[in-house]
Amino acid sequence: MNIASKEELQKEIIGIIANNLDVSREEVTLEKRFLEDLGADSLDIVELVMALEETYDIEVSEDEEKQLQTVRAVVEFATNLPCLMALT
Repeated sequence: MNIASKEELQKEIIGIIANNLDVSREEVTLEKRFLEDLGADSLDIVELVMALEETYDIEVSEDEEKQLQTVRAVVEFATNLPCLMALT
């Protein structure tokens, strides 16, 4: 994977979120909450986490998953992972 910056990583994550939740990229802003704003349900969240795990070869614990309630939380979680920070 070739990610040149945190901004590119953010764009890529927003794309993954949009694809998994079947919404437009424009709808996926950092302030959006998955359940309340983007219409996701608990299964959607599980599938989103699985997509992120597969894409970035990471593991997200159940406790970490519970904290990922907004787009910003997912982006910050990913950009703070040592394995992804090394790519930026």
